[in-house]
Amino acid sequence: MARWRALQWIVVEMNKQGRIDEALQVARTIDDSQQRSRALVSIAEALANQGKKDRALQVARGGNSDWACRLIAEALAKQGRTGEALEVTQTIQDLWTRSSALGNIAAAMAEEGKTDQAVQLAKGIEKDFNRFTALLYIAETLAKRGATKSAVHVTRGIREVQLQSQALAAITRAEAISGSPRKARRLLANALKVARRIPEEAAAARTKSIIHIGEAMAQQGMTKEATAVMQEALQDARTMGDPGGVGAVGNALGAIARAMLRFGTKQDAQAFMDEVLEVARSVAEVRKKVRTLVAIANTLIAADDDPEET
Repeated sequence: MARWRALQWIVVEMNKQGRIDEALQVARTIDDSQQRSRALVSIAEALANQGKKDRALQVARGGNSDWACRLIAEALAKQGRTGEALEVTQTIQDLWTRSSALGNIAAAMAEEGKTDQAVQLAKGIEKDFNRFTALLYIAETLAKRGATKSAVHVTRGIREVQLQSQALAAITRAEAISGSPRKARRLLANALKVARRIPEEAAAARTKSIIHIGEAMAQQGMTKEATAVMQEALQDARTMGDPGGVGAVGNALGAIARAMLRFGTKQDAQAFMDEVLEVARSVAEVRKKVRTLVAIANTLIAADDDPEET
């Protein structure tokens, strides 16, 4: 084992035991500057988790300052110290790191029930992906609390259609759990409309979104609708000629077949799987073909082991 790796392990263990001063001494003996920086970042995070913000920031200056400040800000947010967390993010120079920290702070605020503030913070995040991901998390949090109308409203701020359809599917699951199957079906239909709007140049993302919605339908016992949606995803993957996409569809179709074993007939499930296998065998590259077939086989094995089907 490399010396720096052993010393890093010691630092991690000392952090867990709260032996911060000793961990600092060990970290400073690491010769490799990059690994020493990582060790100092981990110590800064441990201090932040203990609520020692000022000392954490002091230690952060000796490591990767931006990354350490992101971890410190997120730790403070989890403690409900969002004002201090936001102050720390102002010291982060890297745009992506700062956007990521702000997204996680918004998520922590949503968990605390500060939804309006969380949405306001999320909408101001500079990086699109981090902004949309934060809004996705907020929408899911609202849905779990039964605030479906507010959750759907938040999804309208998600301009990345794959994430928007994912958010709607998550809201649907929450509705189903709360005993609102009619509303869940309506939301699934809306999610499917959103997924179909994903442009041709992002065909793989569109296929994944449609798969996600089909699986959600199957979980609601909507076997007929799920089968039709998955057929659409399969045709989508065939059209774009993406072996990876076909493999993903095969994996998801296996999940639909598993649902059909619960809600439909074994004959229907078998006929459906025959078509899936036909597509899988049409993959030209041997390694990708094997991965696709293995994914399908694993799904069917899981179905055989499922206690609900014994």
